[in-house]
Amino acid sequence: MISRFSGGTAVIACAIVLFLQLATIAGSANAQGEPVADRSSTEPVPLDVRRLERLQVVRSRNALTSQHLAAIGLSEADATQALTTMREWIDNNYDALVAADQQAQQADAELQAAMRQINRGPKDDALLRRVPRLTEQQTAARAAVRDLEARAVEAVDLTLQPTQRQALATARRQRDLPGVLRYAGEISPADRQRLAETLERDPRALESASTRAMPSAVAREVDQARRNLKQYQAGVLAAELAVFGQPEDDIVIQE
Repeated sequence: MISRFSGGTAVIACAIVLFLQLATIAGSANAQGEPVADRSSTEPVPLDVRRLERLQVVRSRNALTSQHLAAIGLSEADATQALTTMREWIDNNYDALVAADQQAQQADAELQAAMRQINRGPKDDALLRRVPRLTEQQTAARAAVRDLEARAVEAVDLTLQPTQRQALATARRQRDLPGVLRYAGEISPADRQRLAETLERDPRALESASTRAMPSAVAREVDQARRNLKQYQAGVLAAELAVFGQPEDDIVIQE
């Protein structure tokens, strides 16, 4: 009986020793800063790739890319709020946006096919009569896509300051202008002509830090946009990573 008791005591003693060794290892890992806790609660959940790609198209069309957000001076916290709004919008409207895009593509294809057949000939009066209706369908389908995207713009605008909303609205109206010029208020036709001539002489003129060749009002706003890009770009990138689980690809704006 004594030997059985001694054997049991030995087993218990071994278990205690093993427990103490494991506790010591765990304590050492904590002391060295090694991750031992569940990190899932702190890591961003990446946005579904299909949704992210579709959202990036909407952002590009509507001056909502990271470069735009940085150029108007959004801090990391403000960018996080704006990007979170975008993520919620695409989650709620993804299916409707895909359907609207498909209808627009189909309307484009039908009109293009009709025009090709008309150009090839022979003359087809019935097909000619269909063109106005096909054109109306194309216009309506494209308008449906724009209406959906306008809701995203409206939602994001609510997170911005009035001056920031105005800057983005200006950028949308002047999307044909290169780089930071699109933020330069309302550029008059005369100033546009001067800038076009400058760029024709030197296509890299806007890459220079100097804005002496630009009208004074334009130069001030261009310089401010450049300063904003340098100051806020890193924060906007961090917000991209936090909200979408990955940064946007085309963050660098051509000055």
